[in-house]
Amino acid sequence: MNKLLIILLLFQCYLGNAQDEPKELNLNRFFLDLSPTFGIYKPIEDKTTQSLGGMSYTTNSPDYGGGLEFKAGNNWYLRKGKFCGILHLTWIRLGFLFSDGLYAFASPVNVGVGHHFQLNRKVSINTSIHSGILFVTDDVIQVDGFINYFIMPEIKLNISHFTVGFEYSPKRGYSNIDGSVDGHYHYFGISFGGTLGRI
Repeated sequence: MNKLLIILLLFQCYLGNAQDEPKELNLNRFFLDLSPTFGIYKPIEDKTTQSLGGMSYTTNSPDYGGGLEFKAGNNWYLRKGKFCGILHLTWIRLGFLFSDGLYAFASPVNVGVGHHFQLNRKVSINTSIHSGILFVTDDVIQVDGFINYFIMPEIKLNISHFTVGFEYSPKRGYSNIDGSVDGHYHYFGISFGGTLGRI
């Protein structure tokens, strides 16, 4: 994962130096996205089946979950041109995930950097990397949950004011007993949304 992030950052730095004929771009675009999400937790140890008292049970099997996410924010274009850097601010990210139970999550003020590729007057592509703090709970009444963080690459296709994107975030899982790595989380999201601002 670290190598992937380094490659993406170097690629964006390289494109930031690319020059092209200037084209007027709006300095600010507001966006709204709705994303079906999917998550996997894969333990490091192999899956095993054991018997106890005449009953069998399985340990270290992968866990799967699915849900829905809403997010809203702004993109600031750092200069004019067909290729330009972007500063992303996602003001709020809200959603739920159903796995071994129902979880709700919220993540305020995510920060991201990226690059904008203007292919023609109506079509463009954004690549970016986002990070933020995530608040997760399985009981919204008692507010029982945990706090985590994420780093998430994203690619988004913009067609006029309509957008479709893909985001992915891996993360290590740690044992509650000794703090060692006992598995890996993989999050996937496909976003559908729109933007407000000049194309």
